[in-house]
Amino acid sequence: MTDYSFNKINRENFRAMVNALSRPGSKECIIPVSGSCLLGIASSLLFSEVSYYYEGEEDFSFINTVTNTKYAPVSEADYIFYDYIDKNALKYAKKGTFKEPDFSASIFYKCDSFEGMDIELSGPGIKNHCQTSLPVNDDFIATLTEKNSVLPMGVEVFFISDSCEIMALSRTTNIEVI
Repeated sequence: MTDYSFNKINRENFRAMVNALSRPGSKECIIPVSGSCLLGIASSLLFSEVSYYYEGEEDFSFINTVTNTKYAPVSEADYIFYDYIDKNALKYAKKGTFKEPDFSASIFYKCDSFEGMDIELSGPGIKNHCQTSLPVNDDFIATLTEKNSVLPMGVEVFFISDSCEIMALSRTTNIEVI
């Protein structure tokens, strides 16, 4: 992979994440890096001044070498990656402060697909409302709602399917189980 193509992949993946976050409930495509959608996302976000936490089976050594990023505990990480959906990441992730809400974490969960609980989303980036499904349960939704209950503090949550599609929920997204 040439430096040019790697940078192009990073730009396209970053754009896909921005689009997914600005339109919660929409799906965008991620270009894999080293055969992994999660590594494709990590390579476009991580650099030497941020930290990450990862729990799973992926080999992050390539990303560590290329980005020179720092590994941190889940409670201190800027970016949190999981091979599965676990509400504990929501519980312990930093959510910023009133003065510095940008010192919060973004959480990325791998999932087989987006099939699961039917939900209705509303808020910024959504015209009226949007119905979709995500592989979560009531407890996950309650934990996320609590984490994002005091704006501007909160976390952004991304779901990455096995088919390299990404869907995001911003901290301003209202979620209702249907």
